[in-house]
Amino acid sequence: MNSSINKLLKKSEYLNNNALVKNLRSYPTLWFFTDNSRNPDPYTILNQLPKNSGIVFRDYFIQKRNYKAAKMAEFCRKKQLILIIGGDAKLALQVGAAGVHIPEFNKQILPYLKSKNSNWIISTSVHDRRSYRKVQTLGANIIFLSPVFNTSSHPDKRPLGKLYISRLVREFGVFSIALGGINSKTACSLTGTGVNGIAAISGFVIN
Repeated sequence: MNSSINKLLKKSEYLNNNALVKNLRSYPTLWFFTDNSRNPDPYTILNQLPKNSGIVFRDYFIQKRNYKAAKMAEFCRKKQLILIIGGDAKLALQVGAAGVHIPEFNKQILPYLKSKNSNWIISTSVHDRRSYRKVQTLGANIIFLSPVFNTSSHPDKRPLGKLYISRLVREFGVFSIALGGINSKTACSLTGTGVNGIAAISGFVIN
């Protein structure tokens, strides 16, 4: 485990212990979002993540996506990592993932999946109060508040900042993970926000 992952793990555990919403289902508090352009070999990160870390298989438009998702699902089962599939509930079911992540641009409604798979993780991205109102019907049990800080993933989006995400966490009352510009340095400023943990992309390789 590199020093960045170790620091992020400890910070996520601290945030979860002091979160406004109790983690009654033992959801992962440390999450890795795959990104083929920024981390073309995700296994360099996956091999170092502690067990029970969460992984969102994002990469919506890569070639051979189904094959790569199945390969990652098998790897995660062996390593005891919690994999959810971005934007494709059918694929998540096919590969035996732990759930599905619904990005903002995806409009599918999934209450039937939650009723048939009561243990499924259904997560979604939330950027402000308005976007949260749009996704409430999804029955999401995890929300990723993004972008918290400046990030190359969304260079055109204004970062939410510590004070605003603190207000959102109190207002929503949902298990929340901070995402966007997170690394071992910026994560330190999340103390007191009430979030349950952190998610990152390139932050796992910045020491």
